[in-house]
Amino acid sequence: MKQIFYAFLLSIFSFASLAQVEIYPFPTSDSEIISEQYAVRIRILKADGSHDSWQEITVLNVVPREPYEHPICGEQSSAFNITGDRRTSFAPFGFSGPIEVEVTKQFGTLATSVEITPKAYSINPHYFDGQTVRFAINQWGYISVNFVSEDNRDGDGAGGMHIKHGLMLFADRSESEAGYDIPLPNDQGVVVWNNDTDIETLRNADIIYFPAGDHKMKEHKDNEQEFLTVPGDMESSPLYHGQLRLKKSQKIYLAPGAYVRGCFNGRGNDGVWIYGRGVISGRDHLFHEILIPEFDNEGNWVHRTATKEAFVDLIGCDDIRMDGICIIEPFHHTCPSGNRGLIKNIKILGFNYNNDGVRPGDGTVVDEIFIKTMDDYDYARGNHMFKNSVIWPMFNGSVGMISWSTLGGEGWWFHNNHIINSETKNNYSNNDGIVGSQADFGIQTHNIELKNIHVDHPITNLVDALILDEGTSTNYDTWFRDFRFVNIKADYPFQRTNGEVQLNRLKGMKRDNRIAWVENFTFTNFVVDGTLVTFNNYKNYFDLNLQGANGVNTDVDNYVRNITFNSSGELFVIDEICGEGGECFPKGTSGKVDCPSGTSQSISIKPNLGFKIKEVIVDGKSIGREQIHHFNNVQQNHTLEVLFEEGDDYFDLPVNTDIFSVITSTQKDYNLNDRLLVYPNPATNQVTISGLVGNGQLRLCDISGKVIRAIDYSTSSSLFDISDCRKGIYLLHVISGVQMQVSKLIVN
Repeated sequence: MKQIFYAFLLSIFSFASLAQVEIYPFPTSDSEIISEQYAVRIRILKADGSHDSWQEITVLNVVPREPYEHPICGEQSSAFNITGDRRTSFAPFGFSGPIEVEVTKQFGTLATSVEITPKAYSINPHYFDGQTVRFAINQWGYISVNFVSEDNRDGDGAGGMHIKHGLMLFADRSESEAGYDIPLPNDQGVVVWNNDTDIETLRNADIIYFPAGDHKMKEHKDNEQEFLTVPGDMESSPLYHGQLRLKKSQKIYLAPGAYVRGCFNGRGNDGVWIYGRGVISGRDHLFHEILIPEFDNEGNWVHRTATKEAFVDLIGCDDIRMDGICIIEPFHHTCPSGNRGLIKNIKILGFNYNNDGVRPGDGTVVDEIFIKTMDDYDYARGNHMFKNSVIWPMFNGSVGMISWSTLGGEGWWFHNNHIINSETKNNYSNNDGIVGSQADFGIQTHNIELKNIHVDHPITNLVDALILDEGTSTNYDTWFRDFRFVNIKADYPFQRTNGEVQLNRLKGMKRDNRIAWVENFTFTNFVVDGTLVTFNNYKNYFDLNLQGANGVNTDVDNYVRNITFNSSGELFVIDEICGEGGECFPKGTSGKVDCPSGTSQSISIKPNLGFKIKEVIVDGKSIGREQIHHFNNVQQNHTLEVLFEEGDDYFDLPVNTDIFSVITSTQKDYNLNDRLLVYPNPATNQVTISGLVGNGQLRLCDISGKVIRAIDYSTSSSLFDISDCRKGIYLLHVISGVQMQVSKLIVN
């Protein structure tokens, strides 16, 4: 193995700037996979202010599925009436900065402005002429570039508007920094994918290597394309409808520039890896193409969720890893998986219902991913962390579902995430907005935490936690409890895309004189449109009528109790003075934006049509033209004054390489204790430690530092026996070449 190898990669390195760009050679012969809407170029910026030559980035696209007739179940592709004329373009590349990025709009009229999000990245372009925008970056990120023009807006069917042709820049770290060994095609145990290679040769490989190029798995000579009617035959077929079935611990590597038209199924085998810098596309598949054979009494195929195979199906596969790849246009659920996995740096894009998102199992860490699909992105079905990611919610589904029927659980942590370009439009649909629920009687979901969440655009709600009087469960111990919402910044009121304001909902239920409570929810530093939510003003944001004191209260009609609204530390204010000709967001109360101590706040500045930004003055100091200003780790009051003037908001300014610096504190989350998952905690007999990197040793120490027990580890998760430990507080040390971390463990 070599840590740095690109057989098909154009790599340009400059010692003067310590910058490198990696251009992925995706195939361009099929125009259907290439974006017609946007062109992207990048170039290295040097320390002396000069730059290298521009390098073209291949911009790929994601398209909605056209309506069709499935030969078995006759299903039609969904949502086409709304999304049929839309496209999502994406440009993947690797780099170490600083670099300059240029994006050109290739359709329609000139844009009046350009919006670059997430806002907390604080990317301010230095050039914009209505067709082309340029800006500098020096750290990785998932960047949305939205050209604001009438021909880039599309109706949502409910009186609102969405972005018609979205563009995402997947600006990754160099693959040499990805944390895995990059295989070579001629390494021992590696077999290079070829449609003429015997399928058993491929299936027996330790690593299947997809080189750069267009790979149509359905055209492999051993692919079974008939619909098999015997379940055992269908499940054991090695390559079925372009879906490769994997063995235990097998790895699929997609080299930069690999475009794979196919999918994978782990068949419950542990240790599977799918990684690299390529693309897995379902555009050659029918929607819900692969069905598990099941028939009713009359011999008709049964088609329901349980009989539809996922696209990248890792259900029941523990200790998996997905890393770096793009998964686009899935034909069903995108990539559900088992326990103790690592899902890192992947990007998911699709347009259909049932696409969903990750849906991992117990002990999994989901880190640095991007999702823009239809339906629910994650489920609170077990202890797992979802962090450092960028989410683009479409108009059906929640970012995180805390229940479906009676499927719920303990321990979902959603930390340091950015929510952009929300398309949520439904009127109280239960699975909408950020936290949704479709809970029946019998649900038990608790220990949920959302922390450091930045919501850049209007969205329907933060939380819609309802227990419905549905289902046949006889379990009267039914509840949602112990939810914590910390440092939540929503820069607009909660509303649908048509502008109608919507309230957050908490609601339990009563059956047979037994109450299923929604209880012990705490909202700390919850700021909506610049106003801190408190016990005095919560009715502006929640459909609740709490009787009692803050934290000790009851809403008898909604079966809700013990709800807390508070803030930590001192409450500071950012005083906005927004001149005539434009607006600032969030607006705050009379221009005063609440900012609890230690939190961060981005202010976006938008000129009205016919006006442009003239000058931004922060705390009395002019900083020139900015369309986003980021206040990081606020520890005092601030002022922000904006002056506008008449004219088109086009500009050509010097390149500012002092950019993107806030990403370390606002997007990346490498807090040592947060990087590991230790559960259950408190514990009695054993604990699981997930989120481990590389090889190393776990040491359990008492509070004096004495080592009680030590074990070596070589996987991303490990079990630790504590059955003979006395009750008390211990320190769990992780020691390796890439980690040295300490977590507190309580033994009871």
